[in-house]
Amino acid sequence: MKTEFRVRVLSFSNIMEIEGARTVDHYAALLDALDYGDQSGLSDDDKRDMCLLALQGLEP
Repeated sequence: MKTEFRVRVLSFSNIMEIEGARTVDHYAALLDALDYGDQSGLSDDDKRDMCLLALQGLEP
């Protein structure tokens, strides 16, 4: 049985970042999973930026 709903969007907003949703530990773990390599020289902001760049470079 297929369930269908009709909805009407009253408003929406773009959420670019949710504060506290990701920690530096999350970024470090993701960089490890992506085989980034040595992260010792990266600041917290650099880790976040490198994660974004690495994820954007992946094939869908």
